[in-house]
Amino acid sequence: MVATIVKQIKDDLELHRLVPPVNVEVFARSLGVTRIKRSSIKASGMLIAGKSGYSMLLNEEHSWKRQRFSCAHEIGHLLLKKLGLANPGVSEARFQSPSSARKIEETICDQIAAEILLPELHFTKDAEGSNWSLESIDQLVRKYQASAESVAIRLVKLMPNASILGVWRPTSIRKMRMKLEKVISNTARYKLPNHVNPATFWFLRRALLGEGLEHGSSAVIDLYPHPALKEIPAEAIGLYPPSFRRVMALYFPEPKDPL
Repeated sequence: MVATIVKQIKDDLELHRLVPPVNVEVFARSLGVTRIKRSSIKASGMLIAGKSGYSMLLNEEHSWKRQRFSCAHEIGHLLLKKLGLANPGVSEARFQSPSSARKIEETICDQIAAEILLPELHFTKDAEGSNWSLESIDQLVRKYQASAESVAIRLVKLMPNASILGVWRPTSIRKMRMKLEKVISNTARYKLPNHVNPATFWFLRRALLGEGLEHGSSAVIDLYPHPALKEIPAEAIGLYPPSFRRVMALYFPEPKDPL
């Protein structure tokens, strides 16, 4: 259902043809948003229906890149309303524990936001130029004015070959432990283990402390024909500023097509 709704909206509005960097506020106004205001709110963004159109509130305490994503996310809610698929009134992009229906709507709006900020036509061409590598992530971040994590997730979603993105946070240097905080995958055959072995730990730690892309190998779980660990190529890069203390790793269970 999620994919069907997102595809319908993407096709109807030809979101894949948007040219980066997309001016999300101008786009929002073209769809009927009459007022966009930054304010101290608990949510990331809010869409409020009024007599003469919609007002949008963005969290003034968030970074400008996150505000761009929140604006695009709220555009998603607006488009769902126009299709009669969302509740009227106020829509809040909260990071809490909503109902199952609410989770589905938030997932749809996150995907619509990605379609707006990282339009498929241009993004695929740019990603192919770097052979779908995190090596070009800084360039893509600047061009699309999106966060590194959003760009990496989009890489995985659009990559033609099987790939997995893992976001790790070190919890104990002495005990060589890292916590897996997020997994994005375009394959059902492979999954990431919840814990890292010593070799993978040092590979991820080098990326966390370094200033560029780190190449290496890492273990994934191959579920076919029965679950087994498999060493595969991977690349990793630290998320900055260093205070984030997180590292993104992109895993390639299958060989990428050559440039």
